[in-house]
Amino acid sequence: MKIRICANEPTTTRLSQHRTRAPTPHPIARSNQPHVNSRQHYPTSNAPKKRQLVAKPRIAILGTGNMALALGKSIMAAGHFIAYGSRRPETKNDFHEAAGTESRIWGYQAAIDAGEIVIITLPYKEVAATARKFAESLSGKIVIDITNPFAAQPNNGQSGAQVTATAIGEDARVVAAFKTNFAATFEQPSDSTGEPREVHYAGDDEEAMTAVEELIKEIGFKPIDCGTLAEAVVLDHMVPLMIRLDATEHASSHKSSWRITAP
Repeated sequence: MKIRICANEPTTTRLSQHRTRAPTPHPIARSNQPHVNSRQHYPTSNAPKKRQLVAKPRIAILGTGNMALALGKSIMAAGHFIAYGSRRPETKNDFHEAAGTESRIWGYQAAIDAGEIVIITLPYKEVAATARKFAESLSGKIVIDITNPFAAQPNNGQSGAQVTATAIGEDARVVAAFKTNFAATFEQPSDSTGEPREVHYAGDDEEAMTAVEELIKEIGFKPIDCGTLAEAVVLDHMVPLMIRLDATEHASSHKSSWRITAP
């Protein structure tokens, strides 16, 4: 298996199916934390609280930055209702011009209440505190954490998404996804060869992983299952490298992406 970072040049044949989990954890993912070998399957009596999803679940996006807007537009184009959450929605006077007239901009609580899936796009330093503050409302909902720790990477070997899950509590259903994608690629999910770009995602809850996989497919990308939340630490480390390679190989186009290719 080869891993390449690609812009719009032709590539070798890609794998026809993604591997659901690497046979051994990546060295970066090893830490003092016990490695999780499989996702959670609970007996009915011990199952965490879960919210039922409809065919086109309503999406709440916490944050209004470039990633939030780019991802939100793609999801809205796939037919989903989008509610953005902002600390100060009253200041976003020109927001609909950027996000689309059918979107909504509310406070965090109202957006979370409206969404069946919640996507967190806040600056990493704000994520844990926000997750704790709204833990009761986030509990049992599928939460997609797209944030990247960079220099704030936990020093105990955990992934950023694990920290988010801990902040929400025992009924957290967090999936790490869209971390290794530039905002500019959401409007162009396929490269010049017609191949879909990849979205790496990881989580511990099978139903949440399936829902995120379907969402990734809906917006035209190829989902790549990267394992559990503990293994999502590898995705955290891939992002600074992606930015560096995009700068040195593609003049900081912010339109390059990772790709797994055949040998």
